[in-house]
Amino acid sequence: MFIFVKESNIYNMETITKSEALDLIGNNKDTIFSARFIKKDGTVRDMLARLGVKKYLKGGILKYDAKEKGYAIVFDMHNQGYRTINSNTLQELKIGGKTFKVL
Repeated sequence: MFIFVKESNIYNMETITKSEALDLIGNNKDTIFSARFIKKDGTVRDMLARLGVKKYLKGGILKYDAKEKGYAIVFDMHNQGYRTINSNTLQELKIGGKTFKVL
């Protein structure tokens, strides 16, 4: 019996902390990246996102400091809307050609 496994670079993955992940996202504005995290309902979500998108802003101002709460406000490239990534549920980050496991 043969088991085919999709090729993965899990062994080449660097591990970073949650705060390092937020810093990495914040320091790469206008860069498209992918994030894997657990949604509030417990399902895993993969998102293709980027920072620095201002086209769809409606003038609202956040009433809290997102970074202080461990959040990254990003633009979801597939759903064309702003989303919040919680660093506490972030599992994996692919940015700048590297894949990071978030601990």
